[in-house]
Amino acid sequence: MQIDESIELKFAQQLRKHRLRLTRARKEIFQKLYETNKPLSIQDIASITNGVHFVSVYRSVDLMQKAGIVKQVPQGFKNLFELSDLFRPHHHHATCKICAASKEIHDARIESLMNTLTKEAGLLPTEHHFELYGICQNCLSAVEDSKPIQRED
Repeated sequence: MQIDESIELKFAQQLRKHRLRLTRARKEIFQKLYETNKPLSIQDIASITNGVHFVSVYRSVDLMQKAGIVKQVPQGFKNLFELSDLFRPHHHHATCKICAASKEIHDARIESLMNTLTKEAGLLPTEHHFELYGICQNCLSAVEDSKPIQRED
């Protein structure tokens, strides 16, 4: 997938704003995150980037997160990464606890409620994090189809 020229320009501007160079590794990481429609682990990113060493991926993602290009998405005890709201519409995730399938949620009601709750807590809303977990239909069907093991006494 080809990245739109205006997105590439915004990426380069964000790097410059934070005094970071546009390296081949950073460009490749950005490209892969742009093409992927789900949050990825550092290991996932390293495995799909061509010739970018794991340590370079780790360092680049860390710097890109500090520059507001990438955001961290906690999933259980793992941290996954995706492009920030500068490059993709703001959203949340609903994730299956069994297979880790993740679906983006775009809902203005969540945004409104989060802002209201933040104000009620006496804070000026600046950012929030909201994730949902459950069991997807595929995993639920698989669990329902399997029979419990009968103990023999």
